[in-house]
Amino acid sequence: MLHFANMVMRGLTANTFVGGISGAIAASFIKTTYFWNQSSNFNGGGKRRRAAAGVLCASLLLTLLFVPNAQIVRADSILGSVAAGTNPRAVAVNPVTNKIYVANFNSENVTVIDGTNNSTATVVAGTTPVAVAVNPVTNKIYVANQDSNNVTVIDGTNNSTNTVAAGSGLVAVAVNPVTNKIYVANQDSNNVT
Repeated sequence: MLHFANMVMRGLTANTFVGGISGAIAASFIKTTYFWNQSSNFNGGGKRRRAAAGVLCASLLLTLLFVPNAQIVRADSILGSVAAGTNPRAVAVNPVTNKIYVANFNSENVTVIDGTNNSTATVVAGTTPVAVAVNPVTNKIYVANQDSNNVTVIDGTNNSTNTVAAGSGLVAVAVNPVTNKIYVANQDSNNVT
């Protein structure tokens, strides 16, 4: 705990480790603990300890008021479900825009889910979309269409589309956001485009 408090005192705030209000509370608690431990090294340690105890009590009170209202989401919990197209095959998330893209294999479209309110929109894709990838830097979404042998490129700002030819029998798509290069695995033509 003291090592962590020393990191905080060197300028790394608890918000790096814990978000929002609870981060500020954690920072206050850690700083209080640090000063409590250091107060015995100075003259007037009693005054410092009383001040630290006051800050600690205020931190704990704020924790009791705000933290119980926070929703704890675990990776193994389900918050609900959102309807998609027929036979959803792949999903990708744009963490910047909080949009989720679902490739629907049999309905030949992509369901776009707004992560803030779970509202949906539908974007037409090629024949049997099998994979989807997102470039969060450019806000472009790439959908590999297995039977039409092309990639549907969705502009994330307005859901408009373009189509780019690829190999035969597309099965996967990947994006390198640093170079803005897109790679498509083509099982029937035995290559990557």
